[in-house]
Amino acid sequence: MIALAVMLDVERTKILQRLHEIAVEDAARILIVHDLNPRALSPRVIGFVQAQSWYQDLTPIVVTSPPN
Repeated sequence: MIALAVMLDVERTKILQRLHEIAVEDAARILIVHDLNPRALSPRVIGFVQAQSWYQDLTPIVVTSPPN
């Protein structure tokens, strides 16, 4: 990782800030940790199907835009 190799705090901070921006802008994954019963309660969520086993597939989920 480039940030670990950079010695100056200012440069390291800039690299880590950019990494954070990329992670937030391209939030392609939703991490759910240790939730036994995940739920999708918003009417804007489309494609959520309650899992019948331990594996919850989040790939078909889409969150629509709020109504105008």
